[in-house]
Amino acid sequence: VLTLEALVMAGAIAAFILIAVTYQQLNIYGKALAMAGILLAGVMYAFAFLGFMGAWQRSKPALFLAGVLCTILLLALVACLVAIHWLNGELDKNTLVVTLERLWTENVQTHPATICRFQQEARCTGFRANCFLRMTSQCPVNCEVTNAMFANPCWVSVKGQLKKYYEPTSRALFIICMGVFLAVTLNWAQCGLLRQRALQVNARLVRKASWAVGSPDQEQKWAMVKADNVLNNLNGRERDALRDEFKKVDKNGDGKLDAE
Repeated sequence: VLTLEALVMAGAIAAFILIAVTYQQLNIYGKALAMAGILLAGVMYAFAFLGFMGAWQRSKPALFLAGVLCTILLLALVACLVAIHWLNGELDKNTLVVTLERLWTENVQTHPATICRFQQEARCTGFRANCFLRMTSQCPVNCEVTNAMFANPCWVSVKGQLKKYYEPTSRALFIICMGVFLAVTLNWAQCGLLRQRALQVNARLVRKASWAVGSPDQEQKWAMVKADNVLNNLNGRERDALRDEFKKVDKNGDGKLDAE
């Protein structure tokens, strides 16, 4: 679990660096995917760090929380993957085009400056009919530069870019889903192992060995064995805390406790 969580954190950092280096070279569609990638990398780093600390400190609450969050993330990623496949299948259907065309025309009337900026970034004009030769209801006003500069309709441009990024985005999402699935599986397995180990330790402490019944010497020896079992099943943080408490009681610092 520790190795996998460390790999996820390293991968998230590498994704941050890669996006930062290539961001300015991307077009508007690539920048949108890059921003989504930054958000996803940040979420995965935070969840992996939580799982790493939980596994490192053997903290069942931290591992449980990391497991729940990673499960939610996995479901969200699967939903995104399904949505991308659905969108790719709908690109050639007239229903989607008509809906987007209506929204475009409405925004041309209400937010022409926004449509104009989009045309400039996407290097297109109009929706299905360009504004290169004549103005239509799909052409924003006060946007003569982009209207006259580009001949490619924006739907043709957007559709082409969506089809271009569909395959690499789907593959990347699928690989990320498999990695998150593996992390979730190992995380819940770690939670189960911690619970099983706690039950074994409790049983070992409660159940008295057959040889420990009898004389006071045997009872004292059993007490020492039980104390040794307790110490062997403490993690580093718990041992440090116990050592600090012992030093508070050990007034003379000889490492022993007096009867009084």
